[in-house]
Amino acid sequence: GDPWISETVAMLIKHPNVFAMTAGWAPKYIPEEILRFAQRRNPRKLMWASDYPILPFDRTITEGRALPLTGDSLQGYLGANARAVFGSPS
Repeated sequence: GDPWISETVAMLIKHPNVFAMTAGWAPKYIPEEILRFAQRRNPRKLMWASDYPILPFDRTITEGRALPLTGDSLQGYLGANARAVFGSPS
């Protein structure tokens, strides 16, 4: 991650089992390069995280839904990618 954003994107592209989770960033501050990667290159690699208790759930989910992601990128970011990697909670 930060400050090695371009290197992070390179690792996401190169390695099929590397994923990015956004804990530590309020969604409105996620770097554009990370969002562009999720929207244009691979919608299955980026996962939402709240960084609770530093960032409250309400704020991060509201900001996450407002990101400039669409379709599979947004659905993946908001939960589908985490379920695919970690499985559904039982």
